[in-house]
Amino acid sequence: TLVSSENVPIYIGRNNKQNDHVTMHLADRDDLFVHIKDLPGPHVILAASKSPVTERSVEEAVYLAVAMSKFPFPQSVDY
Repeated sequence: TLVSSENVPIYIGRNNKQNDHVTMHLADRDDLFVHIKDLPGPHVILAASKSPVTERSVEEAVYLAVAMSKFPFPQSVDY
């Protein structure tokens, strides 16, 4: 578990097993799910249910999804 600069928990799955765990067991329905669109990659969960989320925290979660992707220049990110 990481924490954004604004103290919002961030959960990251780095492989299929971890992605399933963070998505199905750690994420709440009010959390923000971030991933690279149309490509395999990490699942990043911004725990919006635990802390108020600002644009800065969203940008940090998007950055982590891109930085941990195997694709250096993804076309877009979904959240």
